[in-house]
Amino acid sequence: MKPARFLAPLLLAACRASSGTESAPPAAPPTPAAVEYTVALATQPELAVRFTVSAPASADGTTVFGVDASWGGVDDAADAILDVAASGAGGKPLAVEKTSSHEWSVRAPAGERIAASWRVAPNAHQHDSNPRVHYHTLFDAGLLHFIGHLGLLTPLRVDGSLRSRVVFRWVGFAEAGWTVATSFGVDPRGFDVEASFDELRHAVYLAAPDLRVYRAPVRGREVTVAIAGHSWPFSDAEFVKDVRAIVETERAFFDDDDFPYYLVSVIPVGEADPHSRSLGGTGLTRSFACFLHPDTPIGDSGESGLGVPHLLAHEMFHHWNGGVAGMEENEQLVYWFSEGFTEFYARRLLHRAGFGGLEETARSLNEALKEYALSPVVAAPNEKIREGFWSDRELQRLPYLRGDLVAILLDHEIRTRSHGARSLDDFFREVVAHGREGGKLGTSALLGRIASWTDAAFAERVRSIVVDGTPVVLDAATFEPCLELGSESLGAYELGFDLDASRAAKEIRGVTPGSAAADAGLRNGQRLTSVNITYGNPETPVEVGVRDDEGDRKLRWLPQGDRLPVPRVKLRDGAASADCAWL
Repeated sequence: MKPARFLAPLLLAACRASSGTESAPPAAPPTPAAVEYTVALATQPELAVRFTVSAPASADGTTVFGVDASWGGVDDAADAILDVAASGAGGKPLAVEKTSSHEWSVRAPAGERIAASWRVAPNAHQHDSNPRVHYHTLFDAGLLHFIGHLGLLTPLRVDGSLRSRVVFRWVGFAEAGWTVATSFGVDPRGFDVEASFDELRHAVYLAAPDLRVYRAPVRGREVTVAIAGHSWPFSDAEFVKDVRAIVETERAFFDDDDFPYYLVSVIPVGEADPHSRSLGGTGLTRSFACFLHPDTPIGDSGESGLGVPHLLAHEMFHHWNGGVAGMEENEQLVYWFSEGFTEFYARRLLHRAGFGGLEETARSLNEALKEYALSPVVAAPNEKIREGFWSDRELQRLPYLRGDLVAILLDHEIRTRSHGARSLDDFFREVVAHGREGGKLGTSALLGRIASWTDAAFAERVRSIVVDGTPVVLDAATFEPCLELGSESLGAYELGFDLDASRAAKEIRGVTPGSAAADAGLRNGQRLTSVNITYGNPETPVEVGVRDDEGDRKLRWLPQGDRLPVPRVKLRDGAASADCAWL
């Protein structure tokens, strides 16, 4: 398949003359845009990008522009927004006051058109090995990539859900040979749409000299796929094929084809490293943005699993779980459902789409069962997850695992009570249908719905798991007749030092006394030179490069603590997917 560049006409209003014999009144002028954006690229005399947003001044005379104070675990994105300036009617300069770390205020008469501009300096974020920086605005000679929450100044203190006309223009990109893509289209000139500020913020914007854009047919619609980078171990055609299969399966599951436009983008981040993989992504307005190490395989059904397809299936499923069925405030308290049930359906729908077969399903189940059983925070209450989700790696992972197992538990209960006539699929479609009517995902409401599908006692069992932290215990017959549920003894995952703090300081921090890391020679204060870690897997050795008075060394150890019983499934002889009603 050859990369395709294509143009979609801007939705600009136009005047039309009457065809009658008498003179007609002049046509109304085009409706002015409520907000206009320009992103301008310069490559000479040096690489630069400048942003401008134009909007009417607020009714009280003070217009505040800003980005999110924190989003996706990033709380310093505003530091990249430089040289904020403003002008009013006739281009007259206006004073700009920085009122907080992420807000700038401008005073002008109510309704006067004002423009705020800023620049972003080139940076090396794209090539940073730390995945926490990849939601920042990425900008260098090969890529501009930003999420609206963190890279786009928008007028604040207005209702973000109100829709109005938005014009967005790319300037200088086509002339420099760059291709563009956004959550609102891939026209090199930009877009002109009805949208809300919430939709603008929750969107991806990218441009690159090597960006390839494809259109893949799915159930009578098209999915747009934008791929940057040339060092992938898979072809563009392979990636597009997997995207198409996953999107088709998920839309068929909901019988939902209301997608006039949908973008899947992928960019390379970090550096190629055969000992390390980083896969990330986020579901956004009409789109999914994917971040992969440049040497990441697209996935197979071996030990490595279906990493990229699972990521795609998980994030695109969020269009419905967390999107159509939106979450209440304090959304971290509902992550057991929005993230955990999405994990469950990523596995189930990948299987239905033909990825990996029953062996891959068993491998994926065992990874989840093991990681949950060995989690040091397995009994943490939901409130603790809310408090520490963005600061504690273990707490961040827990709702994914806990909710996945609760979904397994509920699916088995519904199938058992209905003698196989109904399953979690029916329950979940009902939740999404309620979301279309304005219903929100909240723990209390979900527990009430679970009770109506089972009974009060089962709903209380689920409540004790997701609210109080009671560990999940699965029935031995859960995966019968094709998978047998047993148990094995494994050492709990214990890295033995504070990885995040060590990376940030570039020296070893937080070594646990008496741990395998300490026994291997790891000490606080050693210079951190390299790290090779399969996070959460106690069976894969850790290798950390350090520099101290003894010189440069590589320290290796198994990241294990005390041994614990861990549930495990195995295929029964002759088992086939057709025998597994629970799939």
